[in-house]
Amino acid sequence: MKQVADNQAWLNGKLCDQRLMYDRGLLYGDGFFTTMLYYQQRLLNRLAHWQRLNLSAERLGFPALDQSKIESYLSEFVDRLPDLAVVKIVITRGPGAGYAPPTSSTFADLNCMIYWSSPPVGLQAHITDSLAGQAVSSGLNLICCQTPISLNPSLAGLKHLNRLDNVLARREVVQAGSDEGVMLDTQQRVYCGTQSNIVLVSGQQLITPILDQAGVEGTCLQSLPRALNDYNLEYTWHYQPVTIQDVLNADAVFMCNAVRGIQPIGQFEKRHYPIKPINAINQAWWHWQLAH
Repeated sequence: MKQVADNQAWLNGKLCDQRLMYDRGLLYGDGFFTTMLYYQQRLLNRLAHWQRLNLSAERLGFPALDQSKIESYLSEFVDRLPDLAVVKIVITRGPGAGYAPPTSSTFADLNCMIYWSSPPVGLQAHITDSLAGQAVSSGLNLICCQTPISLNPSLAGLKHLNRLDNVLARREVVQAGSDEGVMLDTQQRVYCGTQSNIVLVSGQQLITPILDQAGVEGTCLQSLPRALNDYNLEYTWHYQPVTIQDVLNADAVFMCNAVRGIQPIGQFEKRHYPIKPINAINQAWWHWQLAH
């Protein structure tokens, strides 16, 4: 019988590039990523995405990222994109077997992958309407996911590659025919949506969960306070523990992420929420992004 050569990798029964199969991101989730929106020939909220990548590299013990190198990759890549696209940058620790990461490495040892996908259906119309000052006509249907979010303060806030909690929770959302699901820990504390951050509106207060144990600090959530301030929307922000009852008691609720922006919640449990309080926030967000 013919032997397989050392270090060969097969994909679906055929020889493939072993760099992919031995990548630590695939083997162990040893990496991180950010997802950006490309619109009108620019990557939106770019600074926040760079801050996310650099923070992730630092906290996970990666070598310092070479921003100029990644920028050069991006520059060549985005020239081939349509006017509206979703761009993902994935950084892994490169190849290597065994849980222990390399004791020393440089940026050149890492793998940097960039790819794009089509935007969500209806996003172009949503952006156009928002910039024109038109009100959002309907909100999302939100459910409570049964899949608990994993608590780990070492990873909290980071968009690392270990996202099985979100995968299982997102499956619940799809099976329920809903739009989004809120994720809780085993103590029933609210952290986030399956693919977004959650913000409660209570008068002129905006309340969002503390993400010191779990969840991802989204680039939209990070930049939104500045956007609202620049457009003279006088809200005060509160980062605190949030319960399901807090969500039900809120005047209004919205989800936010880098691609979809601000999405008001129309219904959660048996509670129906008004959309109007979210319209000014949504409009300010899209105007701010295009101005910076």
